[in-house]
Amino acid sequence: MLMKIERLITVFEKKEGGKFFREINVDVINLDLLKKLFKHFDDDPDYYRPYQIEQRQYNELIKYVNEMELYPPTEYYIFIEAVQAN
Repeated sequence: MLMKIERLITVFEKKEGGKFFREINVDVINLDLLKKLFKHFDDDPDYYRPYQIEQRQYNELIKYVNEMELYPPTEYYIFIEAVQAN
C-alpha cells in the first residue's frame, strides 16, 4: 500500500524567535520542480524532509503558490516538507 503524502509550506516568524505561524498546503508543487530548486539530502531523494526556502526558491515558488507572497523570507523562516496525509 502506498503512503499518501501532502506537501506543506511551514512558516515561522523570525521576530518571535522562530514561533510557528502557519501551514500552507502546496500539493501543486511536484517532485520535478523540487529537484530543480533544491539539492536533496543523500538519504531523501523524494524530498520528504524539510527544506528551507531561501530567496531564490521563494521567487520561483510564488509563481505556483500566490499565498506565499504574504511571507517573504526576509521576515519569515519558510520550509517545504512532505507529511503523511490522513
